[in-house]
Amino acid sequence: MKIQTKTDTFLKTLSLNNRVVSQNPSLPILSDVLIEAERNTVTLTTTDLELSIKSQIAVAVTESGAVAVPAKILQEYLSNIADDKLELSSEKETVTIISTGTKATISGNSAAEFPVVNKLPDKKILEFNPGEFHKIIGTVNVAAAVDPTRPVLSGISIKTIKDGLIFAATDGYRLAKRLVRQKSSEPVELIVPARSMTEVSRAFGEETDGKISMFVSKDENQVLFSGDGVQIYTRLIDGAYPDYEQIIPKEFQIAPLISKEELIKAIKLAAVFSRDIGSVIHLKFSKTGIEVSGITAQVGQGSSVVAASNVAKELTVAFNSKYLLDGLSVIEDEVVRMSISGPTSPSLLESRHGEEYKYIVMPVRTQS
Repeated sequence: MKIQTKTDTFLKTLSLNNRVVSQNPSLPILSDVLIEAERNTVTLTTTDLELSIKSQIAVAVTESGAVAVPAKILQEYLSNIADDKLELSSEKETVTIISTGTKATISGNSAAEFPVVNKLPDKKILEFNPGEFHKIIGTVNVAAAVDPTRPVLSGISIKTIKDGLIFAATDGYRLAKRLVRQKSSEPVELIVPARSMTEVSRAFGEETDGKISMFVSKDENQVLFSGDGVQIYTRLIDGAYPDYEQIIPKEFQIAPLISKEELIKAIKLAAVFSRDIGSVIHLKFSKTGIEVSGITAQVGQGSSVVAASNVAKELTVAFNSKYLLDGLSVIEDEVVRMSISGPTSPSLLESRHGEEYKYIVMPVRTQS
């Protein structure tokens, strides 16, 4: 194999692929990047067996071939090359890199040892604008579980309904649900790892141009996201997703409108005094506003009042401050509606305008 390419283009693509390369993989070959050169195109492939990335770059190929190379070592070396062009070639399992004034050889492995990343059927289920997809995942992923012992809750549920698609995530303490008014080519009900969705979102960025196409293979239990020379494959999560609709409250005692930024500031101030007690803060709702407070015997206490409208009843509810901040940070409105069912029932955060995004959070039960 022998190719000539621009250093920054190759390095940028390699950096994207290396996001799925583990520092301590279960198999040594998983620390490699597979480099395949053919017909003026080089394809880089990395995988951890759950998530795989294939990226293609237009290059000058003078000799076709393939080799697997330690991904992190290759990235570290290329990031220190000053020349804007490089030549990369392989002889058996040894890779040689030549640029102006520099030359290096890296010991690699046979391409035959690298795991096969299956090609999925060319049946497109969905298509997204990258910026729109980035926004969807950013608002839903905040509620996904990170506990590996609960794999179903570490995923994002995607299912079709009459009005479009529902993306939802929950860790058992909060729920993020987003309605996407878009039709799929056929009904879907999938659980995709939240980590994979984050990597897809990062890979394609927030561009308003271009398309991300989504393909599903139920036989392979995989989903493929493809666009702009990048293909990301991920395994689906087996299991039944919780019936989250039943925890969304239908009736509320109060539903005040609040300045999002003012509420965020008040929560952050109160959180200073609640770090040693599970980040628990108290919100006291009254006609004069919302008093947000935190108290710890060893540290002290602090409170502030935020203006609010439509507070018809006095209530005090305890919340995990981080959970509130996570939900508030992704609501795209200057004013939010915080609907409270009671001190022991789920509460709802949403924009004052629409119903496309809902963030439900469980209160914290306290002795007081």
